[in-house]
Amino acid sequence: MNQNNPKKYEIETDITYLLCPDKKCKLFYDATRPIPCEDQCPKQKGLIKIIKCINCEELIELPGNHFIWGRIDHNCPDKRTAGNFRMSGKYVLIYERPK
Repeated sequence: MNQNNPKKYEIETDITYLLCPDKKCKLFYDATRPIPCEDQCPKQKGLIKIIKCINCEELIELPGNHFIWGRIDHNCPDKRTAGNFRMSGKYVLIYERPK
């Protein structure tokens, strides 16, 4: 897997993927910040948080300001509503949408 450009099937359900709008930004790698890019991103309006639904495995895109403890209900194709959370504290920085 290319860490910065994973395929859809490589996305894991317990990781929040941070689609960064700026490849030159080094905030994610700043060890002085406890959760880089989660709520301190200077380009939060362009940041997209991506998770994989625990039920149907579709990718869910969230705005950059989505709160870590917020529940994400997803209406799956099988007519179920899956309650997803992003509380694992695991992040992967990406620069392209998974294909």
